[in-house]
Amino acid sequence: GAGTGVTAIAASIESSGGAVNEDLTSDLSIAPTLPVARGITATSTAAAIMAAVGSYTLTAEATDGASHTGSASVNFLVKLNVSALPPISVPGRQFKAGSTVPVKWTLTDANGAFLPPVHNVQAWIGILPSYTAVFSGDGSSNIRWELDEAGNATQYITNFQIPASPTSANYTVQIYVDDIDGVPALQGSFTFPVSSKGGK
Repeated sequence: GAGTGVTAIAASIESSGGAVNEDLTSDLSIAPTLPVARGITATSTAAAIMAAVGSYTLTAEATDGASHTGSASVNFLVKLNVSALPPISVPGRQFKAGSTVPVKWTLTDANGAFLPPVHNVQAWIGILPSYTAVFSGDGSSNIRWELDEAGNATQYITNFQIPASPTSANYTVQIYVDDIDGVPALQGSFTFPVSSKGGK
């Protein structure tokens, strides 16, 4: 048994809550062809399209001729891109304490493409660690979105009433969506300044 080379390789991806458990073994491309002699490195690759936001673990296993199996794991996140839009994204723009500010942003994929509306989106807005949670809905203070001709959301918007006090602060907007396991997951954040002499 000792000193034998690799005879089998396996791999899988699982989400943290177990909603995804995908065996990649049959899709592996292995070079050189197994089995290999002692001291020879075998490399395996596979393409996995991760279509859902979430926290995942990739596990790889290798078995030698004596039936000894070793494994290694790596954790990774799948997220959406979050980008603030005007007026908040305008450099140097300040907003007046006590006013209402339209908070707008986009959610895009890895290629920067717009996506169908994410109905479980949340915005946490405040002076951290305090915040106000805003959810999707029809009201002006809820999160809503605009669609293009393909039915994808080109922007998300909510009207946020800035408290009158404090009169000078930096507010943070954290964008969450439910991941593949149904857990709210932070996708990105941006900030905007508030002062007593800010604009609208």
